[in-house]
Amino acid sequence: MNTVFNKLNWEKINFSNYAQEINKKFAKEGPILSVFDLNNFKILKKGKLNNIPFAIKDNYSVKNINTTAGTTLLDNFKPLNFSTVFEKLLSEGAIPLFKANLDELAMGWSGMTSHYKVVNNPFNKNLIIGGSSSGSAYLVAKDIVSFSLGSDTGDSVRKPAVYGNVIGFKPTWGLVSRYGLFDFAPSWDTVGWFTKTIDQSVLILDILKGYDFRDQTSKKIDQKFSYFDNLDKNEKNLVVGYFPEILNEIKNEKIKETYLLFLNKYQKMGYKLKKVKANFELLSLISIIYDVVSSTESLSCNSNLQGFLFGNGYDQNKNYLESIKKARGDNFVYEVKKRFLFAAYSISKHEKIYNQARRIRHLINKELDKIFEQADALVLPAVMDFAPDKKIAQQNRIKNSRTLADNFLTLFNSNGSPSLSLPITNEGSESVFVNIATKPNDDLNCFRIAKIFERLKDEK
Repeated sequence: MNTVFNKLNWEKINFSNYAQEINKKFAKEGPILSVFDLNNFKILKKGKLNNIPFAIKDNYSVKNINTTAGTTLLDNFKPLNFSTVFEKLLSEGAIPLFKANLDELAMGWSGMTSHYKVVNNPFNKNLIIGGSSSGSAYLVAKDIVSFSLGSDTGDSVRKPAVYGNVIGFKPTWGLVSRYGLFDFAPSWDTVGWFTKTIDQSVLILDILKGYDFRDQTSKKIDQKFSYFDNLDKNEKNLVVGYFPEILNEIKNEKIKETYLLFLNKYQKMGYKLKKVKANFELLSLISIIYDVVSSTESLSCNSNLQGFLFGNGYDQNKNYLESIKKARGDNFVYEVKKRFLFAAYSISKHEKIYNQARRIRHLINKELDKIFEQADALVLPAVMDFAPDKKIAQQNRIKNSRTLADNFLTLFNSNGSPSLSLPITNEGSESVFVNIATKPNDDLNCFRIAKIFERLKDEK
């Protein structure tokens, strides 16, 4: 089965030496926070991922290994447990090499707000890689590892995938256990991953899926069912939907033209394409709704980060409140402080803001249900423009675009749909991507359509 990962020959690699060499070589690029000592793990010698190296975002628990979530408040934090996904990968023979860098507490969008170092774009150091799963995207983009795990709360896997020219996938919410993943916003958070091919991504889902008693939001499913074995069945009857109206918001003409040409090519091959109707005014609220609800959840989830139990924030010469202020003031980056302040305000105006946002989220999810009654999948340009320059990203520290085209990926965190970003051209930092989403629990059809698109991309 690991022939799915046959692009690179890892058989003769001494992984311990390789990991140390890579860490030194790419230190200035920023993707790696730490290197695993393979002697600490029991890795099975046989399995679907035997001898395949991977990286994991540094907000997943790995027992007795420093896990920082990109913040110095967790400098010396060593979890007492393994995350479920990490255990499952090791049980299939995968080789853990790196803890990947991320925006602090997984709250950034640029790859520039880790408390340790900025992650560069693998094609152009002047561009952002995107966040928050920045290091994970970089390591796959440069073929340093075969795949990597990230986490996706708003678009934190799927957008860095675009800027790094790799495939980014998040499954149905609850299909993969989140046990051991540091919570940002639990009702939005999803395990996600980066690969180079659709087959690789499907194989990883087969390994990671399933109920976990330690995560009561995980789904009870048929563990014997294989997405991989059913990938190429019944694909001709699938209906792909799209919004013509959203193209008016796309800034980049190359993205717009390539997207339309690709849909035309898809239709000419005999596949079904359909314009879908939607309440765009309602869907366009997703950005502000995400900000309110996710920030409020994050404030609760991170309330224990006070500098007393771990990290470098405690000052014994100050009283309790002053010590907390210093710990958070010194250790949190602007992006985290902004979200916590926004959340505190939302809670103080509880009925007017937070509860209203939750009600609107429910309406948005109902609207998405109506969309998926019209088509099996929704396929749109994954981004409205190519990766922005770092200087522009720094100047615009508040991600202030509220257009649907720039935020629609977040819709599928709201309703828990599977969602996948896929390149339809191969031009490095200017590759054009589409995002494919299906209704919740329809991950198989999401992959089926992605597989068709992957084939069409490779056809001359």
